[in-house]
Amino acid sequence: MKSLVSVVLCTCNGEKYIKEQIDSILNQSYPIHELVIQDDASNDSTINILSQYRSNPKVKIYINTKALGFNANFLSAILKTTGDYIACSDQDDIWKVNKIEELINNIGNNMLIFHDSILFTTDITQPLGMRNSPNQNLHETYLLLKPYIPGHQCFFSNKILSELKRLFRVEPNLSYDSLICLVSKALGDIVYRDVGLIYWRRHPKAVSYINHPQRIGKLQGFILACKSLKDIEKRKKTKDYFRLVSTVPLKQPSSICIVKYMKTGSLLDIFKACCVCLKYQKELYPQEKRFSSSLKTFLIPLYFIRDSSCFIIRK
Repeated sequence: MKSLVSVVLCTCNGEKYIKEQIDSILNQSYPIHELVIQDDASNDSTINILSQYRSNPKVKIYINTKALGFNANFLSAILKTTGDYIACSDQDDIWKVNKIEELINNIGNNMLIFHDSILFTTDITQPLGMRNSPNQNLHETYLLLKPYIPGHQCFFSNKILSELKRLFRVEPNLSYDSLICLVSKALGDIVYRDVGLIYWRRHPKAVSYINHPQRIGKLQGFILACKSLKDIEKRKKTKDYFRLVSTVPLKQPSSICIVKYMKTGSLLDIFKACCVCLKYQKELYPQEKRFSSSLKTFLIPLYFIRDSSCFIIRK
């Protein structure tokens, strides 16, 4: 019997691109079981466009009368799925026709598989390049401290849903993709498929869009990481995140030890977490020379506060 695949698409004021994305999902070479669309209180014509698909028995549409926020909307929609596997979709991308077929054929016994994305702005015939490098670090501790896998690349088993539901009740605004990846790694394993299976639209109105006006040097990066310790709000979000994931059944001693220190939020314990990272440098940066990456490895917890705390818990 063929595995059933659910696709979750969350919308919010996505009138400009939503129809093209829905059509690319419904026209997959591996037929999907259901498309769960949950709109987060759009005030443009998005809901009118969605209504055009109500006659399709595979499409299930939910409309939030009050906005839940980006992460809570995705997590609550994921918990409505009934398939064996779930794929998440942004509202403004375009899927290749073989995306689901490629992933279902390669996930094996793993909890999650993810793939590369082809970047573009308006025309898929003029790509901007690929998002990922071929070598992906899938060590549990790396995923814990450097959550980098976007939800639209993920394809995962419904076996993680009970754990997601439990965590969602505690913190509905936790980064949904970071949570999916960490739980999948804790409960099983993750694999990467080095092939571009979606056209990922990059434009300023996208939720995941970040404008980097200029690159910062390594020294400036180190300084900014240290200065982040003075940011009370970032420190609080970091502490809340590690308190929550301390209840996840992590397997690696390094992960368990780092969570124990980071969840207290104290400067001394953050320093201890830095020391743990240095001890496990080979796992965190296996491709780099030990001496040249020592300082970078030591400061990973501070980089988390500086960068990841901005999105790890947000509406």
